[in-house]
Amino acid sequence: PASYLATNFIYVTLTGSLFAGLLGATLVSKEEALHTAELLLAQPVSRAEVLLGKALALVGFVVAFHVLLAVAVLGTFAAIVAGDSQ
Repeated sequence: PASYLATNFIYVTLTGSLFAGLLGATLVSKEEALHTAELLLAQPVSRAEVLLGKALALVGFVVAFHVLLAVAVLGTFAAIVAGDSQ
């Protein structure tokens, strides 16, 4: 069981990192493709506030993704342990 958790920790970490990178790249590419950056930056907010908002949204998505993966891994682990004891 310990090796299962160690292996899944590596998979979860790699998957989370790839998810964050792809999500960030998609965020920037959609801004360029849809030309929404010009409209957003024309609003009476500073660029720092815009970047902070985008960064917080990205962090929120990544944290939610990690929580979902952690629940899946722990649920699978609980099922394996329950199956071993029978």
